[in-house]
Amino acid sequence: MDHTVTAYEEEVPDEAAYFASGGFESERAARNRVTEGLIAPGENYEHTFEEPGTYGYFCIPHESSGMVGTVRVR
Repeated sequence: MDHTVTAYEEEVPDEAAYFASGGFESERAARNRVTEGLIAPGENYEHTFEEPGTYGYFCIPHESSGMVGTVRVR
């Protein structure tokens, strides 16, 4: 199954850059163009966190199934 990595915009620290598979600059853009951010089996998504804080993220197609997570950067 395909997945996305999509940050909850309100859970990205103010100083930090927004992140989402597909390179979107906002959660709204990622949700509106979900097919452009899909990651197929065997593909990877990588993001380097530059700012400390707590980042919430989710998979758009599977959010309602509870596919959500948190990254804590110190």
